This record gives sequence, structure tokens and C-alpha cells, in this order.
Amino acid sequence: MGVHVSDGVKALWRMRAGTDSMASAVFMLGNWALVGLDSVAAVYRERMLFQRQNEAQGYMTWKTPWIPFCSYTVTDTSYGLCVDGESGTVWGWEETAVVTPRFDSLTDYLEEMADALEAPGLAVGPMPGVARGALLWGEPSDPAVKEEWVPLA
Repeated sequence: MGVHVSDGVKALWRMRAGTDSMASAVFMLGNWALVGLDSVAAVYRERMLFQRQNEAQGYMTWKTPWIPFCSYTVTDTSYGLCVDGESGTVWGWEETAVVTPRFDSLTDYLEEMADALEAPGLAVGPMPGVARGALLWGEPSDPAVKEEWVPLA
């Protein structure tokens, strides 16, 4: 992609470069799926193309240092999270070009996730649980998966 990738993102990818292809495997905080490196490159190219197409109208939809790392699912990358390779801020993006800051850094995001896993009762937002061998945040909407969901104690 030709952009700076922070040490934190590299470390995350060294531990796990993507999520299982099971549709409900969205183990990251907020029910995000960690996208594989091929998807990272594809999303980045797509978002940069969208930015170039909208620059003429004065719209900012993506910045060069933004690196996607999570998406709605492993197969649906229409929205997700990216980390700014310069400032470290974690942003959320939507297919409608809305981009909003979510966390001050990837470290903050991962620390909040770790805290929620260590003390699920204190989690802000959906409680973590497990179904079909996957970590999920909050009760699943799919009835078949919901039957198997067990909240972490």
C-alpha cells in the first residue's frame, strides 16, 4: 500500500492476521471481524479510489495513512475500523463515506477489549460471550447462534 504501518498493527497481524471465515467470527470488541491482509489491501484500494472520485466535489472520504484492520464480517467490508498510521487514532468508516473517531489509539481499543474480557461484568457495551467456538459481543441476533451463546462470567 506504500503507507507506514504502526508497530501495534504489525504486532496484531503477527498474532492473528484475520478472522476465521465463519460468518459469526467477529471476536474483536464491538463485534468487528479482524480482516486478513488480502482484504486490508483490497479495502484500502477501494477506499482510496472512492476518495479520488470524490475529491473533485470537495469530499474527504479516506486519507492515505488510514489502514483498515476490522470490518463488519470477514466477507462484508462495507464498513469497519481503520487506524491512522500517523496519529494512531482508530476511526470507524461506513460505505456512505462517514468517518468518525472511535478510540485515541489501537492500544486503547485493545486495552478496552482486554478489560472487558478480564472483568465481563464491568464491560461498557455488550457483554462478551462464546458461541460455536467464537468470541461474540452481546447476544447474537441469529436464533441458531443465540441458542449456543454463553456469556463469559
